Amino acid sequence: MQDYILEYDQFIRSVDVSRNDSFSLFLGAGASINSGIPSAYDCIWEWKRSIYLTKGPANLGDNLDHKSDQVRNHIQQWLDSEGTYPERDDPGEYSFYVKQCYPIAEDVRKYFQKICERKTPSAGYMLSCLLHEAGLIQTVWSTNFDDLMRNAAITMPFG
Repeated sequence: MQDYILEYDQFIRSVDVSRNDSFSLFLGAGASINSGIPSAYDCIWEWKRSIYLTKGPANLGDNLDHKSDQVRNHIQQWLDSEGTYPERDDPGEYSFYVKQCYPIAEDVRKYFQKICERKTPSAGYMLSCLLHEAGLIQTVWSTNFDDLMRNAAITMPFG
């Protein structure tokens, strides 16, 4: 399977010629970023920041911007000096840091519920609903923890 990036007019022609085909849509985390949901990478840095602020060498308040490279480097240096945290960009960081930050499963649920609150489905979600209505998409699969696809389907004004 090859990936394509199509201009709008190319997309319209491709859809038109494929009218009798049906497709499934597989959504990853990138689909939710445009709706304001942080990426897994951003979550990792938020968790690292939280651990640093509550366990680090000084109480620095909440003013550390975990998206700043300078702040990330500082936090990572402290984590590395502790000797118990994974190396930066280790494949196991996500599962490690979510468990370190929130060892209680209910707290993890609350964290994800909080970051998904009041988020509106982006145009991509709405387009997916229109493609389903047109009969081109039969199913949607997702690794995402949000309800944006469901919310888009509920709010679409189908005729």
